[in-house]
Amino acid sequence: MDDSAWEAHRPEIERLYLKEKITLDELVKIMCVEYKFKKTPNEYQSRFRKWNVRKRYGKQIWIYIDGQLKKRKGRETDVFIDGELQMPCRVRREIGRQAFQSTIDRIHSAPSPDTPPGVVVCSPRPKTESLALTTKLPWKEFSCEYPFHLYPGQYSRSRAIVPSDSHSDSHHAESRSEMLTGVTKSISNHVKQGFPGLHRELIRALNSDLPDFIGLKKANQDYTSSQAGEGQLLRMTMYLISNKLSLNGQSESLDRQKRIAEEDRLLLNFFEASELSRTHVFERLLSTAQPSAYAILERLFQSAIRLHELRTIEMMLQGGMNPDLPIIYFKFENELMVSPLEFAADLENRKVALKITRLLLSFQANINTFKWKPTLQIALEAMGIDPEPSHRFPVERSAETENLELLRLVLQSTSHMETRLRRFGKSGPTVTPLGLAVSLGQLRAAQLLIDHGANIFAAQRTYLDSDCPIFQTDALGLAAKEGNVAMMCMLLEASVHGRGQSALYYGLIESLILAVTFSQEAAVKILLNAGVAVRDADSFLMARDPGQRTLVKRALAQQNLDLYHTLTSAGAVPNWPAVRHCFSLQLFSAVKQDNLHDAIDLLSSKTSPNDIYDDLPDSALGAAIAQGNCALIKLLTIAGATAEDLRIPCIPNMETASCLEAIGLLQTILVNNGQIVLTCAILRAQEDGLVEYLLSLGVDQQEMRLGPLTTFDHWLDNLKVPECRTPLEAALTRRNMVLAQTLIHRGAHVAENELNAIVWQAVTTDNDDIVWQLLDMFSTPFQAPTAVGMAVLWGRTELVRALLKFGIDPMGPVYITDPPDEGEEITNQNAGWWHLEAEEVAPSVLQVAASKSDRSILQLLLDSANWLQEDKSRALTASIFWRNFDLVSDLLAAEASVNQGILETSALSDKVNTEMLPLQLAVNSGNINIVKLLLQKGARINQIEAGVGGKTALQIAAKNGNMELLTLLLTSEADVNHPPATHMGATALQFAAIEGRLEIVCHLLDHGADVNAPGSQTFGRTALEGAAERGHIDTLQVILKNGAQIDGLGRGQFVRSVKLAESNGHFATAMFLKSPGGWTEADRTRYDYERFDEEEHLGPCLHGPME
Repeated sequence: MDDSAWEAHRPEIERLYLKEKITLDELVKIMCVEYKFKKTPNEYQSRFRKWNVRKRYGKQIWIYIDGQLKKRKGRETDVFIDGELQMPCRVRREIGRQAFQSTIDRIHSAPSPDTPPGVVVCSPRPKTESLALTTKLPWKEFSCEYPFHLYPGQYSRSRAIVPSDSHSDSHHAESRSEMLTGVTKSISNHVKQGFPGLHRELIRALNSDLPDFIGLKKANQDYTSSQAGEGQLLRMTMYLISNKLSLNGQSESLDRQKRIAEEDRLLLNFFEASELSRTHVFERLLSTAQPSAYAILERLFQSAIRLHELRTIEMMLQGGMNPDLPIIYFKFENELMVSPLEFAADLENRKVALKITRLLLSFQANINTFKWKPTLQIALEAMGIDPEPSHRFPVERSAETENLELLRLVLQSTSHMETRLRRFGKSGPTVTPLGLAVSLGQLRAAQLLIDHGANIFAAQRTYLDSDCPIFQTDALGLAAKEGNVAMMCMLLEASVHGRGQSALYYGLIESLILAVTFSQEAAVKILLNAGVAVRDADSFLMARDPGQRTLVKRALAQQNLDLYHTLTSAGAVPNWPAVRHCFSLQLFSAVKQDNLHDAIDLLSSKTSPNDIYDDLPDSALGAAIAQGNCALIKLLTIAGATAEDLRIPCIPNMETASCLEAIGLLQTILVNNGQIVLTCAILRAQEDGLVEYLLSLGVDQQEMRLGPLTTFDHWLDNLKVPECRTPLEAALTRRNMVLAQTLIHRGAHVAENELNAIVWQAVTTDNDDIVWQLLDMFSTPFQAPTAVGMAVLWGRTELVRALLKFGIDPMGPVYITDPPDEGEEITNQNAGWWHLEAEEVAPSVLQVAASKSDRSILQLLLDSANWLQEDKSRALTASIFWRNFDLVSDLLAAEASVNQGILETSALSDKVNTEMLPLQLAVNSGNINIVKLLLQKGARINQIEAGVGGKTALQIAAKNGNMELLTLLLTSEADVNHPPATHMGATALQFAAIEGRLEIVCHLLDHGADVNAPGSQTFGRTALEGAAERGHIDTLQVILKNGAQIDGLGRGQFVRSVKLAESNGHFATAMFLKSPGGWTEADRTRYDYERFDEEEHLGPCLHGPME
């Protein structure tokens, strides 16, 4: 018998010999009787040497364990070897016998040896036998019926999931083993976290064969068949799959779309490697009533659809899988629940789309129901805009053929050709499939729809304008709106015999209105040639609403004079005031584009040059000045343009200034705009004498009269110069210290913005000397927290010291911008960021210092001012948030409060804030020493964070699955049933249930957690609802068996749980819930009524029967 036979029986041999601790003789007998595997004891011993199988552990294991125990400094510790808990007396004895190292050995040994396979050194976990062992969990029932410890390659009895294949060659076995090992490495992140939600007692309750995975610290720990057996790996992974838990341990905070995609691939690889991807396997699993089995297949099918795995999809469909099982689909970062047909129709790869659609339809997938959009609509939208035939490349022609083939396939199965489709949300206008094809410019698709009986004259609703958001037309009107001449000709030809002349003419009127409104001149000409009269279209509009604009006004509103002339030539009445306004807008546009020719033509038509616009500059003359176009300036002046009360932010050069002075406009402009013109001149740094000339006119001493400075900031941004508010700030930004000194001597006011400018130059150029130069010019200190904050963020201790020594007051709000990432370039244009409203603001510079780990800077600041306790306390909270734990003692010594929160902007709205408290932040960080310190200093253990999503410390520990901290908090009298925050909150039990942390759920229930506690008023979930929404079947079972109400007053949460499960693709979970709870017509009515999150009304979650 070759090696493949030994490998096939290896997991069971290792389990019996190592786990069950039977003797070698007993092993030989069992393998011979039970498995017909006849080998002598000598052959077993030879094979054990080859496999490196041992019952005794080598010296290196005990040296490693000794080192780990020393690192834990006497804390209570459990030691596991190959999943078996080692008694403390044995650990001490073996360390004494085998872990001694001489000085030379310690010097030459590796400083951080790799973790020996199968060795775990970790904190002991509290026992939860009272719940784990008494609750009949779905997974345990399933795993008993399907013994995964006898993996498919060897299990040959009648109850086997996969029959044995004794003829498999060794190469196939090695290949499969390598693949399975690779998959195992991919889930090592999850394994090393200790199988979140499980500890050893609970694992044993789930499955006596499962080893303890808790405490594997090394990210690259390989839990391969050589340590545990492929069957045990199957069990572990199947448990995760059936409970919809993460396969790779990635945090929920990571991008959900990416995480699901990675898990899809991991899941498919695992099934392939374990040889479970077989039709008869799927048939067997689907035939059982076990919810865990269906949950596994449900997750696999959804993954196969998303990954386009046609072979797996076909096998599962052949095995009886529901072809309409909805799946999660990400579209433009939106998470949608769609049917497989909807998903297939939207695929970018049209060949794959066609194959999957054909396959699903062959297994009677229902095309006439949908979750997101009708399949026909998706197929049409996925086709995109139809290019001109002359512009089609071969690959585009191929894609068009596949698109049309897919469309034919869908049309053959579709029974509702005139279904109303919405393209732009629930309140958007509706069209028929033909209307959609026309709107998308899909000529051949439109022809195909007409051939299949689509009604050309069916009502189509579309957007017209703000006065008439919903406008009814037909397919021709949609084509006219898009200006699609070819589509219009095809529809006109097809509609000649479709209805009476009067009705057709009525449709032409609607089409003309749309064509004019959207400036489709070619379409307008076609319709006018077809005989429609402009006056009839105007009468139609007036009949709808007397306030509607005529076609002429619609053309002029778009400054489309060509279209205006087309309409007037066809009999439209001219509108001279509207024409003059149109000419004025065109003049303003021509001047801004430096188009002298068009400006001359427009002015010769008596266009007014003095109209004012909501812009900067706000007139044609101002635009000409900003462009520095002296010819245009003179032309506009001759035409009567004046400069009084204009907003003109910039004179670009000395030549333009001289031109303005020569025609007598300069002084008028500078009266209102002088300081801003000077600021802009300094920033542009032309060195043509303009700055000196403006100073000679005393512009720097004029009053600022321009108006809202935010508009000026946008103007400077367009010029690609830094944003500055005063000439002095501009001079300092340009590092022109001579000019800065001149302005100061002339009376320029020095304030925080000016100091910000020079400190920014210092930190970005690593040149503190320019700060000393500026400080020498100052007469008295002032308040400048942002300048100090910049120096703190850049870690410039001496600069901070100098500013404080000079007397700069660091107290007050601080505008913040982060230092650049490594390799990121900072240009002078980045200056002025402190003027931007969008920049982050910290309440004090102490809080800024807390984000850094520099104790010397923090101490400088603490000694520099008489800080409010609130400022010091916020800094303490911030230091824990940034995990700068070495600053905590300094701030506590400064009498910072341990109960002061700071605010964090919510992801939902920048107007909604959530409080962050020191104790909660410490618990979230997992630092038990800081948690203990804060509790000793009086941190309120049951205080809840204010705002959206606030939590108590215990709720955070439960959410994160930190049993050590959870136990500490419970022993410190944390309230296990503290109510959730009003918005987006949860109790400790609800958080544990949502995360699927079965261990934490059991522990909290043992400590009296209320299983029926109501959820948060908005975005809230009860424990039952939270577990159902995530598909955690075994957690649901524990919750149900421990008193969760599903009848009477609890019927509301029962129905909500079913709907939440189905809304997230967990249909096995929904079926599991319905089995004990039943399902009535009243439940179905309530199901349709239930709304969640954004859609639900404020107020408590529904509980109890509906009235």
